[in-house]
Amino acid sequence: MSVEPPACAGPVIVGVVEYWARRYPHLKPPIFRAEDVMPLLHGDDAAYNAASTLLDAERVHFPEGDEI
Repeated sequence: MSVEPPACAGPVIVGVVEYWARRYPHLKPPIFRAEDVMPLLHGDDAAYNAASTLLDAERVHFPEGDEI
């Protein structure tokens, strides 16, 4: 059983992913909930890039049984 990350607003996720890429390019970004990340795929370029980065790095938490 895994612990679900706390809820986080889309703009905060975008900011964290962008900051992480600048400050810690050698590390994976933090993990975020799928419910918060997936809507970013329908946002602007920055939101889409953040969501894509998290999905590519496997840093999206899906509830048990909801994995893609």
